[in-house]
Amino acid sequence: MALAIDEHVVRAFDENVRLLFEQNSSRLRAACDVRTNVVGKAKSFNVIIGGDALEKAGTGNRHEDHTQEDLDGIVSWAVLRYWYKALPLDPDDEDKVLASPKNRYVEVIANAMGRKLDEMIIAAAIGSSTRGEDMGTSTALPSGQKVAVGSTGLTVAKLLAAKAILDANEVPDSDRYLALNSAMLSTMLGATETTSIDFNTVKSLVNGQIDQFLGFKFIRTEKIVTTGTLATEAVAWHKGSIGVAIARERNSIWQRNDKHGLWEAYGSVHFGATRTDDKGVVQIAVA
Repeated sequence: MALAIDEHVVRAFDENVRLLFEQNSSRLRAACDVRTNVVGKAKSFNVIIGGDALEKAGTGNRHEDHTQEDLDGIVSWAVLRYWYKALPLDPDDEDKVLASPKNRYVEVIANAMGRKLDEMIIAAAIGSSTRGEDMGTSTALPSGQKVAVGSTGLTVAKLLAAKAILDANEVPDSDRYLALNSAMLSTMLGATETTSIDFNTVKSLVNGQIDQFLGFKFIRTEKIVTTGTLATEAVAWHKGSIGVAIARERNSIWQRNDKHGLWEAYGSVHFGATRTDDKGVVQIAVA
């Protein structure tokens, strides 16, 4: 009796392990004031508030006493939290695959830590900031730093409103960033002002993306915070207005003899983020 052909079919397995599409590393970290090697449960970021000049009492008064003033300041705290991810790889399982996924495991962990960092940065930007010498004050982003919903989508008018707020607060023109998601970016690409060379020197339609507009460096991330069921917030900020404190970052793989030689990829980051200066952050309601 002839053998069934199915018994001779060779099963071919992919020799490479590909990662599922996901955000690789942090996209917002470089746009913040980052402090590393932090020791303690929280890191303070101090901002000095300047005052106005005083006028001399009168030109006829010579050698008069002058008035001394203390400068006010803002102390914001980035409270550190520990995040980790551990992936086991049993030796018995490794023997059954053509390509060892060890390096991919380490990459997966690094990507997860980066995405978590972005989530924390966005939450710190528009959430309440821990303030005061004793960390006893929780300060919400002032209403004057928010652009209302108005029309649906991220529009040029809303970006102009955000720019006007930062300009009025004397925020430096350089190092301004805007975090937006793919839906917001799509709306912006459909706006005449962003695609016309008369308005914008950046040829945004060449690669289907916008790099800079109205002085903002665009950073696309799908980690934008959604409040409730509808309102999605884009965030505009100056680099010096969001502080990130990192105590330790770790990403490695080792063999555990206590588990029959099991390989374990382990990564962690101990960090916190805070809004250090309200005037340098603008929350833009999109929908």
